[in-house]
Amino acid sequence: MKLRNENGDKKLVIGTNQNFRTDAGWDESFQTYEREVLEDIINPVENYETCRYIHKPYTSNGIQQSDIWFYFYFKKLNSYTLGLDYNIVGIEQTDQNVIDLKNSFFKLEFYKTPDNDPPNRQNRRLVFSKMLNPMVGEEVTLSSGQEIKVPVFNGSPFKNKENMYLFWFEDDTVLEETLLTGGTFYMTAKFHNAFNGERSQFTNNAISDLSIPVEEEDLYYIVEMDKSNAPTYNYMISEYDSVNNVAGTRIGTSASPIIFYEMKDTTP
Repeated sequence: MKLRNENGDKKLVIGTNQNFRTDAGWDESFQTYEREVLEDIINPVENYETCRYIHKPYTSNGIQQSDIWFYFYFKKLNSYTLGLDYNIVGIEQTDQNVIDLKNSFFKLEFYKTPDNDPPNRQNRRLVFSKMLNPMVGEEVTLSSGQEIKVPVFNGSPFKNKENMYLFWFEDDTVLEETLLTGGTFYMTAKFHNAFNGERSQFTNNAISDLSIPVEEEDLYYIVEMDKSNAPTYNYMISEYDSVNNVAGTRIGTSASPIIFYEMKDTTP
């Protein structure tokens, strides 16, 4: 409708069929209010889905690969020289005792800390773990011809894939209120012995029985999740620089495996 001011006009004439609404815009305002109220009373959609993370590819001997390697050394007479042997912890690989090996396992534990502070037993939080069963470990052939399992584990796209995968949130913002966000984890290892029921803690370096392990320096490797190549998710494991609380040299490759050492001597 247009209003025109012409010379001589003294009155404003409005057609009787014209309807002036005094509630113009109310519907839109109400819809906005309704949306705000619903957002307040309905929990937001949060993504709790986990996805698979694969060991980040690297180049070895000119070949790109993603194999990962773990070595676990047991201690005997304060020495790790013959440590890649389950006999040291009482598990003899005979037909009668193979059940002890099947029911034993290594447990990799992954911790986070608030705001990625240096880890210790007071502030660390266990967020997930991974089992390595001896039956999917490597085999060696003795001079007698017997094949036995050793505490060495390999995971690759072609062999024992389960040893290579880690599972974590696709979107870790669901943890924002816990201060445990970010892609940095601290990894330790334990061995659960089905033969005698004992549990052994492992360290990241060979420690003499005469030395006292320092948790921040001797227990952890650092794990970093990488989402930059989504929808492919990767992780990388490195030595832990406890002084600067950062990742050091990368490990887990065929040339530089992840090595754990049993903390205590299990010799009878």
